[in-house]
Amino acid sequence: ADWPYNGVCQTPPDGEYTLMSVDPALQAMANKLAEDCIAVQDKIGEERLFMELGTVLGAASQTLEEAFITAVRTRMAERQGRAFLAGKLREFQTAQSERDTG
Repeated sequence: ADWPYNGVCQTPPDGEYTLMSVDPALQAMANKLAEDCIAVQDKIGEERLFMELGTVLGAASQTLEEAFITAVRTRMAERQGRAFLAGKLREFQTAQSERDTG
């Protein structure tokens, strides 16, 4: 039995494939916008600039808006995760240094 929806994969019982395919051009645009927006946010100190840009994008394309917001949030989450890990490592190293000298 053929799946009648071109460009969309039917999810098999094992969950190996997603239901919807993602346009690579859309993903590339969203990723580039996310990287550029985060760079500007860092430069001007406006943490919520990405939400403003998302609104602008959403007026023209809700699909690009959603991909952009996801791209920004995942990058920001990665930053937070890396900062958390760096803090934990510093705490460990400080405790280890105090133990070694004390």
